[in-house]
Amino acid sequence: NNNGLLQFDGSFWNLYYMPDSSKLVRSVLCVGDTIFTGSFDEFGYFLHDPQNGLKYHSLMPLLDKKVSDIDEVWRIYNVGRKIIFQSYTSVMVFEGGHLTTLTPPEILQFSFLIGDRYYVQGKSGNIYLFNNNQFTPFNDGGTFKGIQVWSVLRIDSEKYLFATINHGVWLFRSGRFTRWTNEANTFLKRNQIFSASAIPGGYFAFGTIQDGLIITKENGDVVQYVNKEKGLQNNTVLATFVDINHNLWLGLDNGIDYLELNSSISYYNEGLGLLGACYAVNIFNSKLYVGTNQG
Repeated sequence: NNNGLLQFDGSFWNLYYMPDSSKLVRSVLCVGDTIFTGSFDEFGYFLHDPQNGLKYHSLMPLLDKKVSDIDEVWRIYNVGRKIIFQSYTSVMVFEGGHLTTLTPPEILQFSFLIGDRYYVQGKSGNIYLFNNNQFTPFNDGGTFKGIQVWSVLRIDSEKYLFATINHGVWLFRSGRFTRWTNEANTFLKRNQIFSASAIPGGYFAFGTIQDGLIITKENGDVVQYVNKEKGLQNNTVLATFVDINHNLWLGLDNGIDYLELNSSISYYNEGLGLLGACYAVNIFNSKLYVGTNQG
């Protein structure tokens, strides 16, 4: 976050600062017991230290001396034995204690995985496969020219969803892109996608800038809609993460929220318009009726 790396053990939060405390942590990736982070002109990893909790190790000293600056490190991926850091201007590959810095064909937007292959997208919308330290143009038929891809979600080995910030979601199947035409996509185009995650069981979570979060099926049917009125601290969902118990963590514009998707308990309160203390409940014709001291 803006102050460093936050660690939660289920009861307490710990904050670990970067060496330069003014640096914001833009990206985090945990691989085993190693926590990789990216900041402005800084990237490296935290390891557990018996006396200090987590200790930071910078990878900047391994950077090619010809590289003057790397800008913000926005994305980190684990591809095989490689850890790949991506900024707008560079792609840094860390493997076996060695660092290789590559300059992409153009200024980058973001990067993503399709299966086990790593791709980057330029500001123009051009997509490149990054393999063997080479950038090879990916033919998308001009689908994403001028369109920013923010996340790619795997449906199965043949199908993927491409989530864009302003143009909704596209389905990629058998090498072809088609628009995801459904209720969910109408909502997402209107409210701008900023984050997305696949949830085991065939569901997908999309965080938006303007109106919280929706959870959908593969076909785009909306199964859950959560925004500030329904309990979020605010409506801007900058990050989504599915944990080992298939529950959902949300990094918000200011704050962290936790959705217990795997819980057998649902909670209805004033955020859903249920006012007052509940005195009576009944289910009739698949509808829940509630009587409170307010009506």
